[in-house]
Amino acid sequence: AVGKFGDQVEYRPERDVEDIFVHVARGKTDYGVVPCENSLGSGINLSLDLFLQNDVKICAELYQTVQLDLLSQFPLEEITTIYSHPHAFRQCSRWLKSQFPDADLVEVRSTTEGARKAGKHPGSAAISHPSAAQTYRLQRVCEKIEDDARNFTRFFVLAKVSGDPSGSDRTSLVLGVRDGVGVLTSALAVFERSGISLTKIESRMITSRAREVLFYMDLCGHASDPDVEEALKELEGIATAVHVLGSYPAQEG
Repeated sequence: AVGKFGDQVEYRPERDVEDIFVHVARGKTDYGVVPCENSLGSGINLSLDLFLQNDVKICAELYQTVQLDLLSQFPLEEITTIYSHPHAFRQCSRWLKSQFPDADLVEVRSTTEGARKAGKHPGSAAISHPSAAQTYRLQRVCEKIEDDARNFTRFFVLAKVSGDPSGSDRTSLVLGVRDGVGVLTSALAVFERSGISLTKIESRMITSRAREVLFYMDLCGHASDPDVEEALKELEGIATAVHVLGSYPAQEG
C-alpha cells in the first residue's frame, strides 16, 4: 500500500480481508489493498467471494516480491514456537523442515499478527516481512527464508469505482454458467470472435447452487472498450451471471 500511495495518506490496518472489503463498500475508507493470488499457488478464493458480496471495484493491481524473514528476540537454539500466516508457512516449508522440524507452527491471521505475538511470548519467533522487525522490536534472526526467491503476490486495489481507460488495461470478471457440455467452449468463443485475449481463467464451484460453476477471468482491455463491451453483452445471453469486478491499468508481475 505504501508503495502505491506513499507516505502522505492515513493507513488503517484491519483484522482480515473481509473488513477491508466492507469498509471500502461502506465508504469508511477511500481505497483498500487485498491479496488476490500468489505465484506459488492458485487464486485466493476468499477475495473472489467477497467481490460478489460487496459493492466494490478493482481500480489497480500491484505485484509485490515476497521476502520473508525469521524474526525473534531469541537465538535460534531457544526458539520452539513460530507464528505466521498459513501462506507464509507454505512459502517457507522446505526451510522449516530443514531448520525447525520439531517447532510448533502456529497459524495466525497475518504475518504482522505473528510478529506481534512473537514479541510477547518467550521462545517464540515469527515468519514475517522484514519491516515488522522494527515495529515489534524483533531481530532478523534469519533473512530471506522463502523457498523460491522469485515468489511474488498479486494485490488488488479496491475502490467504489474502476479507473478510466489508460490504453493498456486489464479487466477482471466472474462468469457464472450452468454445468454442461460445451458451455465454457461457447463462452470462450465469444472472446475469440471479438479478438480479446484472456490472461487468466480459474473455476470455482458454488456450494449453494447445484450444477452452477463460477469462472474467474482476466482479459486484455477495458470494460468500456467497444469490443469488450460487445463481448460482455453477448456473454449475458450465455451465462447465468456476468460480474465485472473492475478495469485497471495492466502491470507486469
